Amino acid sequence: MSEEFACVACGEVHEKDDILAPHECRVCRRMHCDGCIDENGLCTECAD
Repeated sequence: MSEEFACVACGEVHEKDDILAPHECRVCRRMHCDGCIDENGLCTECAD
């Protein structure tokens, strides 16, 4: 049984095997999936 990672921004649950490394937002320090972090290392909420 593999572990799951739930992104705090989009709420999607991903298998840990599908995401090599969840990313930490540079501002709020929460962990996010690849799709919720921009090229500057900010999550969608903090980038707004």
